[in-house]
Amino acid sequence: LSKFADVFKTPSYFLKIEIAFNWFLGNNHLQQIIYNPNTGGCYDGLEENGINLNQGAESTVSYLLARLAVQKFAKNLAAVPAKAKVIVPYNLKPRSLVGKQFA
Repeated sequence: LSKFADVFKTPSYFLKIEIAFNWFLGNNHLQQIIYNPNTGGCYDGLEENGINLNQGAESTVSYLLARLAVQKFAKNLAAVPAKAKVIVPYNLKPRSLVGKQFA
């Protein structure tokens, strides 16, 4: 999505980046946060009824790459008009990081 956003610069790709990232923050079928702010790691994923509590390197790298994409396109996301926003999967409010600073 990041590559497509770089090339095409269309709001739909900026929004898809945000939606995909929000999966880590609880916008998933279990409504559970996958990123662990206490360890800086990321759980390995979702199982049918719960989170896989292993925090492997691959999951953490995936989270960090997604976070970098959100940070890279934060200004673009903030500029997308509210009426252009798409319906968020799982009918949850997105936990947007647009405009937030990271340590």
